[in-house]
Amino acid sequence: MNQDGSGKTGAPADKTQAPAGKVRLPLLGALRAPAFRLLWLGQTLSVLGDFVSQIGVLVIVYRVTGSGTAVGALFLVQVLPTLILAPFAGVVADRYDRRRVMIAADLVRGLAVAVLVLAPSLPAVYAVSALIAAISTFFSPARGALVPRTVPPENLLAANSLSAMSNSVTRILGAAVGATLVAAFGAAAAFSVNALSYFASALCLTMLRLPRTEVGTAGVAGAPGGIQAAAKAAVATAAEAAAAPAGVSARPGRGTGGAVREGLVLLWRNPRLAGITLLVFFNTLGLGAANVLTAPLVQTTLGANTSSLGWLMSAEGVGAAVGVVLLGGAVRAAAAGWAVLISSAVLAATMLGLAVCGALWQAVGLFLLGGVGLVAFNVSAETETQRATTDAIRGRILSLIMAVLSAGSLLSLIVGGILADLVGVRISFAIMGLLIATGCVVYAGPLARAGREKRRIAASQATPL
Repeated sequence: MNQDGSGKTGAPADKTQAPAGKVRLPLLGALRAPAFRLLWLGQTLSVLGDFVSQIGVLVIVYRVTGSGTAVGALFLVQVLPTLILAPFAGVVADRYDRRRVMIAADLVRGLAVAVLVLAPSLPAVYAVSALIAAISTFFSPARGALVPRTVPPENLLAANSLSAMSNSVTRILGAAVGATLVAAFGAAAAFSVNALSYFASALCLTMLRLPRTEVGTAGVAGAPGGIQAAAKAAVATAAEAAAAPAGVSARPGRGTGGAVREGLVLLWRNPRLAGITLLVFFNTLGLGAANVLTAPLVQTTLGANTSSLGWLMSAEGVGAAVGVVLLGGAVRAAAAGWAVLISSAVLAATMLGLAVCGALWQAVGLFLLGGVGLVAFNVSAETETQRATTDAIRGRILSLIMAVLSAGSLLSLIVGGILADLVGVRISFAIMGLLIATGCVVYAGPLARAGREKRRIAASQATPL
């Protein structure tokens, strides 16, 4: 039995690629891969259930306590498990069958939410929220590390883009469905839907089958796509390996602590991965602080009323949808690294623009631009990380970046308020923009060097296939 539980001795014949000219929507091309289709369907149902359930959780917390602090404590309960457990979750994702890890996570989460159906009390809400956050910390890197195994390499960016789009849509639908269910039948109805969504996701994963990949080889080695795609991917992988510092490949047989340290060493010694991690932290810190600063910007700086916040949020959502379509349909997976840089530059420009904007319509336009940049960064950063890591260590790298993201989210809540009080809203936005721009500069150097080296190696190794 191989790492992902397929039990197969060789990669099956390619059935995931459409004949030339047949796929009219590149974003949907990833759905031609049966394994990804099941993975995507299960995750979409699960995320929908999460947002349906979140309405019930918030209603119970606020109804019992009447306190905004209690709601803030709920956020803390949901973030801290990820911050603490993420490095170890990556080891689990790399050491055990990822599909089975995800199935187990879904079943445990479904049973945990079922407790709220039977006993929707405040202590149960906090306990179950913490448990689900902890279990989800093991699910996420396993899923992220599994995606490259389910689609041809050229469809990886489209696959991540499609997942981002479905997450955005289910966020909107889930909130609407959750509010309707809670109003009509109570919070228990919302929790029931979420529990069923986890079980449905587990069923999809049970039916998922993958081609074999040798542990410790490049993640593209067992990806579907045929002999030519595998050969081309091997050339690209060799180029990337030559461009990366030596001594950072995965080594079998390490203990848990050693495996975590190995992931940290890889992040530290690979300039591209280190640059992505730095950008994740700076972008999360800046955008999280911007969430705190937006209301003061609208009310005090622009002189608009609080209902105008809806326009800004809507603009950001539209921008996110546009970003997904543009990224998944117009950008090749091989260009994901440059998409990371460009989207971060867009976010920096958005922050700097908000520091000087003088009218609500300008802020709406900037939030639209920021929505494009945010989703483009999230998708391209995940894709580039998946491409730049081997299958044997991919879970650890993704989980470490997830921990950095959680730390940035937590710190941003403190930084945003402190900056606003010390230097004002406009200067705070400017500081966040310059912070993100600094990350862009740090990341641009190794990205350009890796690109030159990759082209040189590919040219020297290119042979007729």
